[in-house]
Amino acid sequence: MTPRSDAQQASIIREGLEWSRTYGQRSAAAFLLFRKVPRAVVERILTAACRREDQAP
Repeated sequence: MTPRSDAQQASIIREGLEWSRTYGQRSAAAFLLFRKVPRAVVERILTAACRREDQAP
């Protein structure tokens, strides 16, 4: 398996964030894990996204 470039990884992350807004966080987490994003990265992404949504007016 060849490692992904930063651009490819960022694209997957953006797609996961969009998935989160559309289908919810649990579904987005499953999507990202299926795409082989490390669990620690998924947790950080979704925690940060939650924090941003909570702070939005």
